[in-house]
Amino acid sequence: MTTPERRVADVSDRRRCSRGTDRRADWASTSMADEPPFYAPAHQQRVGIPRTRKPGEEVWRLRDAEGHVHSCELRDDSNSGAGWNVHILIDGDPMFSRRCVDERDVRFVAESLRQDWMCCGFVDASGSATVTARR
Repeated sequence: MTTPERRVADVSDRRRCSRGTDRRADWASTSMADEPPFYAPAHQQRVGIPRTRKPGEEVWRLRDAEGHVHSCELRDDSNSGAGWNVHILIDGDPMFSRRCVDERDVRFVAESLRQDWMCCGFVDASGSATVTARR
C-alpha cells in the first residue's frame, strides 16, 4: 500500500524525461520566450511578398463636398473564373468592392452608385459625366 507521500513522489518521477530532467523546465526553455506574444504591440508579423496593385478600368471619378475624390474601377477576373469586380476608391484607398458575374452587371452597379452619389451632391471630377454600357 502506498502512502500519500509516495504518490506525490510517483507523480514527480513521471514528470521527469528519460534523461532525468523535468519536462516543465524543457518546455519553458523551448518556448519562444525571446519573442513577444502575438497580441503585444511590439510583435512583428512576418510579411510575405509585397503585392503591386493592378489598376482596373476607371469608369468615373467624383468629388465630394470635402474635396475627397471617389473613383470607380472595373476589373476583369473572368479568366480565372472569378467574374468581374467593382472597386470604389476614396483618394486611391479601397473603400468598397463588389463581385459580379459578367461585365453587364458590373457596369450596372458602377452606374447605379454614380447616379446615387450624384443625387447626394457629388460633382463629376473626371471630365466625362456618363458611363457608356458595353453590350
